[in-house]
Amino acid sequence: MSNRDPRLPVTAAVVGVGASSPIGHGVGPIQAAMAAGLRNFREGDLRAPNGELARSSRLPDLDESAPRRERIAVLTRLAAIDLVTASDLPSLDRVPVYVGLAGDDAKSDLETIARALADGSDGSIQFNAAKVFGYREGRVAFLSALAGAIRAFETGAANHALVVAVDSRCTGDAVEALIRERRLLTEEDDGAIPGEGAVVALVARPGSSLAVRHTQFVVGDPAFGRDEFETIRQSPQATQGLGRAFRTLREQAGADPIRPAVVIAFETGELFFTRAFATGYLRNVELMPEPLRHELIATSVGDTGAAAAGFALIRADWMMRHVEGSTAPRILVYGHADDGSCAATMVARS
Repeated sequence: MSNRDPRLPVTAAVVGVGASSPIGHGVGPIQAAMAAGLRNFREGDLRAPNGELARSSRLPDLDESAPRRERIAVLTRLAAIDLVTASDLPSLDRVPVYVGLAGDDAKSDLETIARALADGSDGSIQFNAAKVFGYREGRVAFLSALAGAIRAFETGAANHALVVAVDSRCTGDAVEALIRERRLLTEEDDGAIPGEGAVVALVARPGSSLAVRHTQFVVGDPAFGRDEFETIRQSPQATQGLGRAFRTLREQAGADPIRPAVVIAFETGELFFTRAFATGYLRNVELMPEPLRHELIATSVGDTGAAAAGFALIRADWMMRHVEGSTAPRILVYGHADDGSCAATMVARS
């Protein structure tokens, strides 16, 4: 059976996934926790202006004061371990790596992630040190990295690749910045609950031997857009970037698109992002579920930054296997980064 969906004209076959987060280490435990509505939002030492203790979703086995580099290294290593232990995959060498980054200290993060991948994969996946590509796109970073891998498949430069994204928004500096900007979720302020996590996906060119034998699900070529962040915050009804991304997906699907069963957002849930989605939704009703079913991945893991879209795909994989009344469900995944860039893609079973 072909693992390329005719309504997803350009795809990547996901043949293995590993993940780590505060609600579980491993894709299976994370999916089970999400399905059960579990979360791990913990109070820290910092306080919001109204006196509330700041909450975050952070690893319970790391001290709250652990620096960003240490947190990223631990998360990446655990996700890589999950990929190689939970997937029945052959040994691979010279695998190119496409890494989604937060953008704060990209060069340092890339070096830390590369070392942690090597430690966690324990030699079963040998990546090509000359082909490690970074994408500094905030929450859109995972899908930007995936698009990079798809371009390599199209040109014949690779038949498979690692797509990685890891981030930690839980350090003291990061939480203090949210407090200063009044973007930490409290009883008084609309905002985010900072989180952290890592997702490591092995993807393959559809039709390749690895894809034929091991595909779990397929992801369509991501569509991208951009708005100025201040426009999103002050006049979300005037945004056009997300609407353009949705329109690109409609054009990819052709004249008779299959509506997705669910829409999953990898944003923070802040009201201006929600209003920007409403604008994009109204301009692309033909692409949307009827009635609309919408989920926010941050309700489970908090704002995981560069890793957020990866967690949305993990949730989509579980939902496609559990959606009632549909034999071949699609899931629409979308989100904004804080710089105003946005992305959307369609996920389908093989």
